[in-house]
Amino acid sequence: DLGWIVPKSKASEITAKILLIYSALGLDIAFDKLRVSCTPHNLGFEWDLKSRSVRVPEEKRLALLKQLNSFVSAPGRRVAVPQVEQLTGRLTWLMQITPRLKAAMAPFYALQAAARKHALRYVTLGDQICHSAQLYLRVLSSPRLSGTTASQLLGWVAKKDDLCSVVVTDASLS
Repeated sequence: DLGWIVPKSKASEITAKILLIYSALGLDIAFDKLRVSCTPHNLGFEWDLKSRSVRVPEEKRLALLKQLNSFVSAPGRRVAVPQVEQLTGRLTWLMQITPRLKAAMAPFYALQAAARKHALRYVTLGDQICHSAQLYLRVLSSPRLSGTTASQLLGWVAKKDDLCSVVVTDASLS
């Protein structure tokens, strides 16, 4: 995914320039995926440029909550390695907007490393991974906490009266 945050008043002009540059460089553009919006979905997240916020889409938040609940509910339980890998992948994605929680990923990475090293198909959930899962569960249980501000994420600060839009195109080709 690619995205550009631009002033709303210049969105059309900048979009045209971007498309011309891409064309001049011979880069393929998925025109059917090109959007100019104040509320784009980019990198799997919902952006709201009017409130300058980025959050986890509700369907993804609920899927993560369900998966985390299964880990939290049973320390000492055996789970299939692909389940650990899937949850680790989803939480790693989440770390893009919650970087302060990155340290809590260590038990997930350690469990995956041990499973790979010993070619395991099942692993036992220890107290540390259940504790980390509980932390992520608490954060994701509140829709307010499962997001961040665009300024915190990007270092982007705009004037309050500067209405912004974004030009987004998906990296996949059609």
